[in-house]
Amino acid sequence: MDFKELAASILANVGGKENVDKVVHCATRLRFTLKDETKAQTDALKKTKGVLSVINAGGQYQVVIGPDVPQVYQQVIALGGFESAAPVEDEKAAKEDHRSKLSRVLESIASIFQPIIPAITGAGLLKAFMALFVTLGWLDNTTQTYTILNAFADSAFYFLPILLGASAARSFKCNQYVAMALGGVLVYPQFITLLGGEEAVHLFGLPVTQASYSSSVVPILLGVWFMSIVEHLVQKISPQAIKFFSVPLASIFIAGTVTVLVLGPIGTWIGDLIAAMVGGGVGGLYLGITGVGRYAAGSPGLLVLPTYIGGDGMGNFVNACIGTVIAMVVSFLVCFVLYTVWEKQGKLDESETNA
Repeated sequence: MDFKELAASILANVGGKENVDKVVHCATRLRFTLKDETKAQTDALKKTKGVLSVINAGGQYQVVIGPDVPQVYQQVIALGGFESAAPVEDEKAAKEDHRSKLSRVLESIASIFQPIIPAITGAGLLKAFMALFVTLGWLDNTTQTYTILNAFADSAFYFLPILLGASAARSFKCNQYVAMALGGVLVYPQFITLLGGEEAVHLFGLPVTQASYSSSVVPILLGVWFMSIVEHLVQKISPQAIKFFSVPLASIFIAGTVTVLVLGPIGTWIGDLIAAMVGGGVGGLYLGITGVGRYAAGSPGLLVLPTYIGGDGMGNFVNACIGTVIAMVVSFLVCFVLYTVWEKQGKLDESETNA
């Protein structure tokens, strides 16, 4: 989706930037305060691609966008020269939301992954090109150049819990930097070394499951979700004078303890339920976010890609190709990570190891 083009269309249909007195946004909507609401072209806005609905209520002209609203809002204020404002709460919109719980959960998941897609896409493609260049003999995997390039390609995946922690905190409405710190716990070098050793690990006398959390997804999502509950609870009961340090202290200590002892192992078990589903899910997520559609029927496979050619340009086809590459790269990387972990844990038989 071209956010700049969408923002320009929205501005034109609300009567131009001269007709806008103020604009803010909530979780799903652009909220305009218009000087003259009769100048707004509501029917044209409703037909605009990227606009889900238009609601005029409470003195605000609301354009419903969905999870992409922050990006559209940035383009709106840039084009109109408006003053930027922090997101507002959307309690009334939440009450009016008649979608199923499953739809809301899926949208929340999409909103968590959307901001980090550029990082994992770029890193994944670099990893794929490096593997190809090594196979063709263009790159020597024993050189320092390869080691440095490998750091470029691996960093986004290795530190994925930190990236997801920052993104999940926005969705669960808790402190973003404490959530990143929680993600940092899962990839802290000494912690990883401790969990990878042969000696049993205990926290406060309780056994800690020895799992690998680098490149993991589900453990940090569960951890930040629980952290948001702790943070909101402590915010309510903590005296105002000590909230500045009591809330982050309780959040990182309680959520960290529960994540390491309970939520991390549960998330690892969920994450182990096979690599192709992850790759297909991430690729499908990208296709859904970019609004890719198919213009003809066909059996699944690479040969069906031409059926995505259609519409006003080649954008739909290009995004379909990108989604396919993402699915392939992510599946490869997840398989590689799982293979490495399982080999170290002795879960592979000799024939698989030799292969």
